[in-house]
Amino acid sequence: MMKFSGIGFLVLVYWIVALPGVAEIDPAKAEAVWLFSDGAGRKVVDSSSHKRDGTLFGKGKWVKGKFGGGLELNGT
Repeated sequence: MMKFSGIGFLVLVYWIVALPGVAEIDPAKAEAVWLFSDGAGRKVVDSSSHKRDGTLFGKGKWVKGKFGGGLELNGT
């Protein structure tokens, strides 16, 4: 069985907790990137170079979010 030192344990926790939250999207390589930060309307703009914009259906509504706007869905 392996023993972890205090620093080794902290590094392990960092790798498990912090790194999965870091993600980078390359819009040039992605087929479509919808950020859902448009703020109004029924159109969702594709931020990739493919320009595959979408149309919202249903009862989703635009709301103010923690980092700008966002789309709130009721979960059904």
